[in-house]
Amino acid sequence: MKRVLFGVMAASAGLTVAAEYKAEWSDLNRYPQAEWISKAKFGLYWHWNYNSIAGFNGWYGRNMYNGPDGYVFKYHKEKHGDPAAFGYKDFAPLFTAEKFSAKQWVDDAERIGAKFIVGMAVHHDGFDLYDSSYTPWNSVDKPPHIDVIGELAKEARKKGFKFGATSHLAWNWTYFSSFMYPDKYDAKKAPELYNIHDPEKGPSEAWVKEWYARTTELIDKYKLDFLWFDFGTMDKGFSDQYTAKLTAHYYNKSVEWGKTVALATKVGFENRKSQVHDVEHGKFGYIRYPQWMSDSTLNKGWFYMGAEEDPKQITGEFWLYQLIDIVSKNGTLLLNIGPKADGSWKEEWKQELFRMGDWLKLNGEAVYGTKPWHRYGEGPTHDGDAEHYNLGRNLTKDDVRFTRKENALYATVCGWRGEPINIRSLGRKELPGLEISTISMLGSPDRIKWELKDDALSVSFPEKPPCEYAYVFKIEGKGLFPERAPEYLPVHVEPPKEKVAALRISLPGDHQQLSVAEVVAVGRSDWAKINRVPEAEITMSSCETDPMLAADLNMNGHPNMHSVARSETETDPWMLVTLPEPMNILDLEILGGMEHWDEFAKEGKIEALDAAGKVIHSWRVKECLEEQKAETEYLGLSG
Repeated sequence: MKRVLFGVMAASAGLTVAAEYKAEWSDLNRYPQAEWISKAKFGLYWHWNYNSIAGFNGWYGRNMYNGPDGYVFKYHKEKHGDPAAFGYKDFAPLFTAEKFSAKQWVDDAERIGAKFIVGMAVHHDGFDLYDSSYTPWNSVDKPPHIDVIGELAKEARKKGFKFGATSHLAWNWTYFSSFMYPDKYDAKKAPELYNIHDPEKGPSEAWVKEWYARTTELIDKYKLDFLWFDFGTMDKGFSDQYTAKLTAHYYNKSVEWGKTVALATKVGFENRKSQVHDVEHGKFGYIRYPQWMSDSTLNKGWFYMGAEEDPKQITGEFWLYQLIDIVSKNGTLLLNIGPKADGSWKEEWKQELFRMGDWLKLNGEAVYGTKPWHRYGEGPTHDGDAEHYNLGRNLTKDDVRFTRKENALYATVCGWRGEPINIRSLGRKELPGLEISTISMLGSPDRIKWELKDDALSVSFPEKPPCEYAYVFKIEGKGLFPERAPEYLPVHVEPPKEKVAALRISLPGDHQQLSVAEVVAVGRSDWAKINRVPEAEITMSSCETDPMLAADLNMNGHPNMHSVARSETETDPWMLVTLPEPMNILDLEILGGMEHWDEFAKEGKIEALDAAGKVIHSWRVKECLEEQKAETEYLGLSG
């Protein structure tokens, strides 16, 4: 591909930026969230590059240089020779992709039930799978000599799918340099690929400029509907000058294109109100507004890892249950598959996912285009704490998950039952004034028997199951959608810029009981956003229940299954959450418990304390909720 001079390209890109959005986080938060991704619910993408050739380790390109004691180093030396003689660059001629077909990938994704398509544009190794102007290490100039992103975009859009890309490039600065220096192995022979330097110094401005140029070219060339960033942008070299500038470029391009795009990130971007919050191979334990996404992987290593896979996770049943749970909490699942180096997928993986697709073809009405109910579900299984690699378990026949669309409520029971299921969330006591007109099971012609009781709605199953895995009751009538708060009161707080050592939550006044379902204070680990509250010390002015329940998995207010920290009824009750260390909080949410939520909404107070116990910032819950209401519809995103 013809090369362009860096300075010329950067200058040209600057001239095309539209004026609608400034490179300032406060202004970028004006950008509307993309409703299409919230409606789509399920997307598919792929990890595929030189790592797929070895089929042994997800970070093979990096770990093969981890010295003589490293297990990947030993494997590589045995299979391919010493890295000095056969390095990562030498996999290039082997990446022939003779079975790759973008059409087949997109056709199979459609058969699985995905509603948007995403391609991995570049991983940490810096090999671009598109027609890049900035590095010779791309899939057009090197084998397989295919514009992978271009081909996928073309086939996806033929079918009317939105198309996006993931970029893992930011961490390329550290990927190889963590283990390898210029005087070792084969780095000097391919400096454009290995990007070798002293990793302790952090990304140079020249490198961050290259990252910006390569990423804006990716955006512009393929007119991306969706862009997802992995970690790396939290390093000090990635200042707002570049991350905010790139976000403004993307948003302004979308205005020029006449469409709303979706940006998803983990760290390094501060426009949290306009982007899609991402959790890697994990999920929330509660209904979260605004929308969020779980990017998760079918196979263990993200890239193809041969026989190293976990068979328990590679089933249509497991991933369908994850999708059902995620959607009930206002999330979207972006599922990764690791193809073989030749571009084919393991046939058994494909067949398992096709079973998931069969279910969605019959029951998709309860998934696509839905919104959460005021309660995500009931039953024994409650997983998810917004931490990466904490996806959770399979659901059971005693678990129910709820979604809503127009005038219908969908209750998905996650297993076949010979006996009726009693849905306590739909009893008369829970929903006074409920009048049910019809109940049907999607895919079944049989008339469904049911009985509305004070403590539950009892629903019988038909004689034969219409599908595998999970069974959807469509419920219609009056009083299904009461005008009331959800089972907890989520209060999103804009965190202070200063380091926070503790949080104080209080409810001023006489005869008050403070109820806190969960506290979420997201801090930064080495490379991901993690809720640090489970590591905190939590105390209360008085204790009716264990204060540490505020750090437990939220039970979402299920009858008789509360997981809520409560004070006794007293004057000015309070809770103190002492974090494991003073930290910069990236995201802060307080979930008021279902008891006395009205008082907490009107009178509650939240304070951030420094290490000396001094209040550095305070918020009134009422003001926070008023701001939230202005930003999004509380019981569902508009449209």
